[in-house]
Amino acid sequence: MSSRKIVLLALALPALGLTIYSLKYSGKLCGGENANLKRQQCPQLYECVLESNQPNALGVCRFLPNGLRLGIQPAKGKPAVESPTPKDPTVERNEQNKKAQRLTLAQNKFGFELLKTLALTDQTNTQNIAISPTSLGLAFDLLYNGAYGSTKDQLTTVLQIPSFSLIELNEAAKILLDRINTPTQDIDTTLANSIWIRTGETLNAAVLRDAAAYYLAHIANLDFTQPEASKTINDWISNRTAGKIPNALPGQIDAATIAYLINTAYFNGVWQYQFDPQQISMRDFYKQDGSRSPTQSMRMTRSNFLYLENEDLQAVKLPYGSEQKYSMVLLLPKSLGVNNLLQMLTATNWESRLSGFTEKEGTL
Repeated sequence: MSSRKIVLLALALPALGLTIYSLKYSGKLCGGENANLKRQQCPQLYECVLESNQPNALGVCRFLPNGLRLGIQPAKGKPAVESPTPKDPTVERNEQNKKAQRLTLAQNKFGFELLKTLALTDQTNTQNIAISPTSLGLAFDLLYNGAYGSTKDQLTTVLQIPSFSLIELNEAAKILLDRINTPTQDIDTTLANSIWIRTGETLNAAVLRDAAAYYLAHIANLDFTQPEASKTINDWISNRTAGKIPNALPGQIDAATIAYLINTAYFNGVWQYQFDPQQISMRDFYKQDGSRSPTQSMRMTRSNFLYLENEDLQAVKLPYGSEQKYSMVLLLPKSLGVNNLLQMLTATNWESRLSGFTEKEGTL
């Protein structure tokens, strides 16, 4: 084969390819309202020939315009709006409410079981018990992010979250945290999380990322061998509890400790209807074992207490602040002791009881 034939063959093959290429895309629609999307643009070696010079005009792709030009002629048209249409704020808030309420129900179930366990394990019936299921629940939810195997299975059961995916749990926790930490008139509430990691140790980066994003956690490395390490953590706790908890950690951190996961809960609210400080008197307080002790007691008479009574208990609801975002619910068992009452309380009947309060005149 001569060199001339080789040259001719080399020229003929590109020409054939160009012919096929020109037939493939010629006449393809372009331009229009979505002219900046790839599907409405012409490929290389084509230009969009618009049918008019009007905005959003459509056109067709034409091969090799004005000779061999490698640049693409941009079609004229209205830029496409690629960002999603914003949701109605009311719809968005309702969706968030549903997520938060779902987690709240799980935390109430967890809280009642925990309260019963703590009360019934106090065989002496001498301890006062104060817990925050929301605080504990969020701390364990954060821990759940890094758990696996049997530990994760146990947390799933204890936290009452078998139907939650991890992303659903984290999103609900973030909404709940935001709602609680939102400023309210006459009420100061703060829920805060932190993770303190011993210098030289590493924790899962994804867990730490989600802890900061969803649980607003403060994350820091700290040399636990230094005497000031516990003071650093204690100062953080004290600052988020208005100085009420100044020394949660001992002076020297145990050498075996790898990390601390800490949740703080602070609440300070003004009752909508306040007690008169002049109306304080000594009254008998009945203990679990039936004994009595004189105790300084407040007194209030109103015509519109939110009141509930059934065969097991009397209850009154005392709202906080003008918005009544929070309330204290006081339960008085009709039979002696609180343990019997606790056995009857569940998250489900608690919700139904909360809706049964009506206004009533009385003295508290």
